[in-house]
Amino acid sequence: MLLKPHQTIVFFGDSITERHKTKTEGAPADDQLGHGFVNLIHSYFLIHYPAYNLRIINQGISGQRAIDLVNRFDSDVLNYHPDWMFLMIGTNDAWRQMDSPQLPQFKQTDDDYKLHVETLIQRAIDQNINVFLCSPFMIDLDKKDKLRQIVDRYVSITEELASRYQLPFVNTQKAFDRLLRRANPYTLSKDRIHPNTAGHLLIAEEIIKTIEKG
Repeated sequence: MLLKPHQTIVFFGDSITERHKTKTEGAPADDQLGHGFVNLIHSYFLIHYPAYNLRIINQGISGQRAIDLVNRFDSDVLNYHPDWMFLMIGTNDAWRQMDSPQLPQFKQTDDDYKLHVETLIQRAIDQNINVFLCSPFMIDLDKKDKLRQIVDRYVSITEELASRYQLPFVNTQKAFDRLLRRANPYTLSKDRIHPNTAGHLLIAEEIIKTIEKG
């Protein structure tokens, strides 16, 4: 088991992590964790490991890219003094290159993406925060699709960084690809990017398996 009782875990990412979260931690509402994989993982531990009493914080923000996470690392991760940072980012880094190629603020190379993700990893490690890395993904098997090609390069980058820093890693793209051999992508996502509850369950299961293997 990777996690220990009474640890604090920050899930850091974009809208896939956020999943309609509208309240901050401690607010008198039931949407502090959103309705996606973060909440599913939290619920799993409540049922199967109630004595662990984990503090789980959802710090996903819709539309954000890796550079945005770098800019808010201190306020949204470090300020919580977490034991773990679970990081999944890259979808918007790829998507903005396709839907807004004319905007200079969204132009970036693969090396830019790698630098930003590695900066997040290094800054966490420097603060004695454990890092759990998840790849970005696209819910489509067509590897000729231009967006999928960018995402695949980012998957390779995250996998290489996980190996270099010896981090626990979930290749979410491989998990979706296995499922898509049996399922239509539109039963998992309306836009091939944002998973529905079934897609979030797949992400949660892959992360939980890796946590429990230790």
